[in-house]
Amino acid sequence: MDTESILKPIECFLEVIKGTEYEEQALQMKKEIEDAIDDYNLDLRAEAEREDYYSQ
Repeated sequence: MDTESILKPIECFLEVIKGTEYEEQALQMKKEIEDAIDDYNLDLRAEAEREDYYSQ
């Protein structure tokens, strides 16, 4: 998954709301999205490794 294309709009949004009452919530949202992307990529990698293992 292309992390950069997903996070770039979020980072632009963070620039817009910087210094407002919503900044902390948006930073938390960004972290949760990053964690979800990382989990997804790990799952994909694990699945590919399983497929490689069983295809040998």
